[in-house]
Amino acid sequence: MILYIIGTKGSAPIKSQNIKKFTQCRIVSNKNNITIDAGNVFKHPADLVLITHLHKDHIEKFHTIPQGTLVWAPDKSFIPILRKKNPRVKLNLINPNRTVKYKKFAITPFEVQHSKTARTFGYRINADNKNIVWVPDFKNLFGTSKFLKNLDYLFIGASSLNKDIASSKGELKGQQALTNTMEWLKMQKVLPGKIYSIHHGQDLIPLKVKMEFVQKSFPGYNVSSTFDGQLIRL
Repeated sequence: MILYIIGTKGSAPIKSQNIKKFTQCRIVSNKNNITIDAGNVFKHPADLVLITHLHKDHIEKFHTIPQGTLVWAPDKSFIPILRKKNPRVKLNLINPNRTVKYKKFAITPFEVQHSKTARTFGYRINADNKNIVWVPDFKNLFGTSKFLKNLDYLFIGASSLNKDIASSKGELKGQQALTNTMEWLKMQKVLPGKIYSIHHGQDLIPLKVKMEFVQKSFPGYNVSSTFDGQLIRL
């Protein structure tokens, strides 16, 4: 199985339109694939698209998803908005906290706290005997530890390093700092085989230096950053 990092940028993406890429990935198992979120232009066919939430950086290019593509949304409020953006796809509602099978993939959406006006979800995915969680946006992970146990890989939002981000521009959304997330994982005794940072903000620059700091601060964990276009063999 391969996970292709389409984009890694979060709260402060680079302004140039030529290289701007929001956080998004594609998971491939043999001839089957899943794409999570639609912030970037779809350049290849997708078997299934999963949506985490409706913020612009995660659905900006939803209209470029090819005709007839299957899209799963974990909240009924997503459906009319996504249908308006792209009426050519096949939209299905799936239930949070329940595992749904799609070909070789077992997929479990779970809600995280991120915004008071936009429900937000992470995804636990099992395929090829590997357990993966992808969760780019959250202001805390309270109540989610059961979905984070026994993981091979955890892909986790890192919009800032040490200080949580709070926004009150009419939406009251938030992002938890990476070191605070790591402290919470440690307290909850959640120990994935490997942790990758995604959804990077400007506070994570220079990325290499900041991730070395995180690794030294949490020696019991295996932590690395990701980059646009990265291929990770799981």
